[in-house]
Formats: sequence, structure tokens, C-alpha cells
Amino acid sequence: MLTRLRYDSEQCRKAQARGFRARSLVWPLSAAETTSLGTAVECLQQYARLLGHEPRVSSPHGH
Repeated sequence: MLTRLRYDSEQCRKAQARGFRARSLVWPLSAAETTSLGTAVECLQQYARLLGHEPRVSSPHGH
């Protein structure tokens, strides 16, 4: 879920750069929010590895 949220935000940012208008004033996520989501995803993945579980969902970018 967090990975998808981050990915969707980046897609919105790219669309805005091409001149498309966003529907909401709070979208895309700010750079700080995007960084925070990335950190959260990394921490959760590390925690899952410590518990012996691999993430079931892959990044939309194939990472």
C-alpha cells in the first residue's frame, strides 16, 4: 500500500510536469512525504526480513 501510494504520487508529479492538472491540492505528495514513505517501506521490509518473512508485494518499479 505504501509503495503504491508513493508510486501514484510520482505519476501525478510527472503528469503535472507535462501540464495536466491534479484534482486535489494535496496531491502529489511533497518531497518530504515521499522520502518518509520510502523510509517507512524500507524499515518495514527490513523488519519483515528480521522476522523471516519476505515482502509479498513488489514495487511498481520492479524493485
